Amino acid sequence: MIVVIIVVVVVLLVLPTCSFQFHVAPMQGYSDQHFRYLCRLLSPSAVLWSEMLKPRDLFNGNEEMLLTRGMEYELSSKLNSNRISECVFQLGDDDVNDLVKCVKLLNSYHYTQIDLNCGCPATETDANYGANLMRRPDHVAYLANKMSEVSKNPISIKCRIGIHDNNNDNNIDSYETLKSFVNTISKSNCKKLIIHSRSAILQGLSPTKNREIPPLRYDYVKQIAKEFTDMDIVINGGFNKLDDVINYSNDPNLKGIMAGRWTLQNIFDLYELWFFMKFFCC
Repeated sequence: MIVVIIVVVVVLLVLPTCSFQFHVAPMQGYSDQHFRYLCRLLSPSAVLWSEMLKPRDLFNGNEEMLLTRGMEYELSSKLNSNRISECVFQLGDDDVNDLVKCVKLLNSYHYTQIDLNCGCPATETDANYGANLMRRPDHVAYLANKMSEVSKNPISIKCRIGIHDNNNDNNIDSYETLKSFVNTISKSNCKKLIIHSRSAILQGLSPTKNREIPPLRYDYVKQIAKEFTDMDIVINGGFNKLDDVINYSNDPNLKGIMAGRWTLQNIFDLYELWFFMKFFCC
């Protein structure tokens, strides 16, 4: 019986990696190295994310604790001898010097991608990170280029489909606004976008309510993926079951799907997701 189990595990691990990926979303207060280790145990091929950190978080003497992949990296090395499982570090800021300094630090910590957060619905007025950056697509493209110049790894951007100052009837989502933002980013060195399928409401809604109240527009993200075929588009927002992954894995233009709270509420679903990705999504 033990021999059979070992053979099954070996077969699972050597099967080809699926080009469509499942991402465990960055979650403030949860996505530390210990949570990522548990996720890696259950899903060797999942793309894991750090929580969003600001440069000032990393320049306070605790760089090693905050930057390390820890035991998750060691486990990844054992599970995937041919390549290290993907793990993304997310930064939130608009200061090019601080971001470049952070990226240089991250070059020594075995991450496989660096992300610039343009989607967090920060409630501070004129916040210099998160969804507020979607107001300045040219600056976002500039930041992505400068980060790319010093990074050993690709730069991605996680954003929303749009932003609104208040939650009222006039805040009608516009596909053309999203398309304009993506078009600007597509001309930079960033070739991967993770798009949350809701707008961000910057005043009057908490981050929790921003994950619930703005309507989901999956059609916007799917259309972006169809039009910008030179970019890797990952869809995010509201997913909570395996059927969602199965559905979107059949879209030839999408490169992945992201979920966060689902993994917190039903952590063992990650194993079921890994099993599906190994056997049915290649």
